[in-house]
Amino acid sequence: MELSKAIKKVVDTNGVEILKDQQKLIGILSDYQAFEDMPNARYMLKQIYQNGYSEQIFNAYQSKDLTQINALKSTIAEKMGYDSHKLTQIFNGFNVALGIKTKEDNPKPPPYPSNNDSKNSFWLKIKRFFKKNRELLLKILKISGIVIGIVLLAVGVGYGLKVIFDWICDNLCLISVIVLGIIFICSVGGDN
Repeated sequence: MELSKAIKKVVDTNGVEILKDQQKLIGILSDYQAFEDMPNARYMLKQIYQNGYSEQIFNAYQSKDLTQINALKSTIAEKMGYDSHKLTQIFNGFNVALGIKTKEDNPKPPPYPSNNDSKNSFWLKIKRFFKKNRELLLKILKISGIVIGIVLLAVGVGYGLKVIFDWICDNLCLISVIVLGIIFICSVGGDN
């Protein structure tokens, strides 16, 4: 079941007081398989409750004050470092359950899938770094390619010289016989 529908069903069945009881809320949502589409939501909800936001969430939703709800969502996102799109989906689940209208009922998901918000922030930092330093990274890549090419060429030439030298050493007797034969032929041929 979709998270927002599951939250609505839980609140309809158990009342708004269920928002105070993290274990019961998450347990029932798990029974409804509400976290299948967004597995991080279960962890995020646990962490939000364990960091003492349950009373604030309950009060905000009991008052049905969208400004207070959005301020609380922003505070949680900032202090806990959660992806705002996923947090918005969780809060929109509460909004739907309690009949609170929002401008953004279906937030756009992030441009790439992820199973872990900390990984998201890591990959976002990497992406920003590469975007910001693109020209420098391209220069480094070109220089690295040239250096690797030179090293490979040197290794190839060195190996080729080694093969030639080894062949000469292995065939030194043959070469000396050929050279002596040429010298002998030249010296004998010069007397006639």
